[in-house]
Amino acid sequence: AEDAFKALSLKPEVVPELLQRIQHAPDPQVRQLAAVLLRKRITRHWQHLPAEARRATQAFLLQHMASEQVHYVRRAVADVAAVVAKHTLPRNEWPELLGVLHQWSQGGSAEHRELALMLFASLAETIGDALAPALPELIRVIAAGLTDGSHAVRAAALAAVEPLVGLVAGGGEAEVLAFHGLVASMLECAKHSATGGHEEDVVRVCQLLVDCVEVAAPLLAPHLAAVVGLCVELGGARQLELETREQALQVVSWVARYKPKQLARSKPVLKGAVDALCVMACEEAEGGAAAEEDATVLTPRAMAGQVLDTLALHLPSQHVLPQVLAFAATAAHSQAAAMRCG
Repeated sequence: AEDAFKALSLKPEVVPELLQRIQHAPDPQVRQLAAVLLRKRITRHWQHLPAEARRATQAFLLQHMASEQVHYVRRAVADVAAVVAKHTLPRNEWPELLGVLHQWSQGGSAEHRELALMLFASLAETIGDALAPALPELIRVIAAGLTDGSHAVRAAALAAVEPLVGLVAGGGEAEVLAFHGLVASMLECAKHSATGGHEEDVVRVCQLLVDCVEVAAPLLAPHLAAVVGLCVELGGARQLELETREQALQVVSWVARYKPKQLARSKPVLKGAVDALCVMACEEAEGGAAAEEDATVLTPRAMAGQVLDTLALHLPSQHVLPQVLAFAATAAHSQAAAMRCG
């Protein structure tokens, strides 16, 4: 049987054969395997299929993504659709796909909202230029996904943001303005995730914010103060994991390096950040002195010190040094040993 399938896989006839398995196999693992095999082989055979067979395959994929009940099978079928779309959307040979995905993204089923965002992420990564006319609307769809009530949908939306950053940075004013709304949704997602126990999503948001800071386009412009304020708040949140706090403070450091003038203009936010970092620099590490001496662990005190150093290096001295010295003078007379040591 294995030799027979290998021989068949070299022919275009393998495509309808695997579609039959996806549709009719009672075992979901068999359906998933058929979809995985089809994803690996469909590129080789796509142009050799008759036009009618190609259209039938596209229709089948849309129908089966909508009707498949098993999550991992549905994702495997979506992976096939992503490969087909890579070859057909740039040629306008699957015009109904984006409309269906948009409909799913607005629908009542969290599974289909997640699926639509997964496919949008894959398409933005592989054929982003073909999506250029629909980019502002795509940004709005992903922004809505970031504040969805389903964690799976929010995670899928986060995955879709990364390929958008480069596309928007190379786009026009309309795309940048639409992206500003996406940044607001990213911040809401981070807040919700921090209180909801999904710290991996907080870390992902922070990584995406760093990506936004690094590009020349003003992707964060109207929200820069809010970004810094939230990341300082997350960095000082003792209930969060150290890795999460470190990632949040990395955003502040990157803003200081790449957007120092904009940060310096946000004086209340900058003052609050320096104050919060000074307090954090006095925070005792869990485990006491032993943790402080462990070179493999970056303590809150060390994190805060690094960010204060970065701020002092990249911003005019009057924004950082006098405030730090004033805090140190007060802390030196504190009854709390940690404040005096900080």
